[in-house]
Amino acid sequence: MLQAFTFLYCGFNVEKINRGLDQAVVNLSRRATAVPVLEAVYQAAARQLARMQQLNREHKWLLHGILMGGLLHVGLCYSLYIHFLRMGYTWTKICLHANNMSVALPLPSPANLLWLLSYIIGTRVYKHYCVASGFRET
Repeated sequence: MLQAFTFLYCGFNVEKINRGLDQAVVNLSRRATAVPVLEAVYQAAARQLARMQQLNREHKWLLHGILMGGLLHVGLCYSLYIHFLRMGYTWTKICLHANNMSVALPLPSPANLLWLLSYIIGTRVYKHYCVASGFRET
């Protein structure tokens, strides 16, 4: 659920992300290199990055990438996880936890801590709910 909300949040904020990318490209193109010999290469790379960002805006590559990544992730990864977990492979739990924890790496500083805490608390609460509901059935 958390990853689905992350993909939705990123999908709805593509314009904000694009503005950040535009600003990063502008900042890179204004900086001077420490080595004057590489100035021409640096400027060419900055122009190439600006062109890629322009094409990204025109063709909505970022939005398509987020949508495709979200669909593939939820549709493929979790389907395989459930399949292998039902077959009795306990290593899938480790892969699922590693997958969910790895999402915190690219997030900015306060968001990654919030992600980790909500993931840990959410899995513990859900596990205790499942155990408690199992006792009521017996």
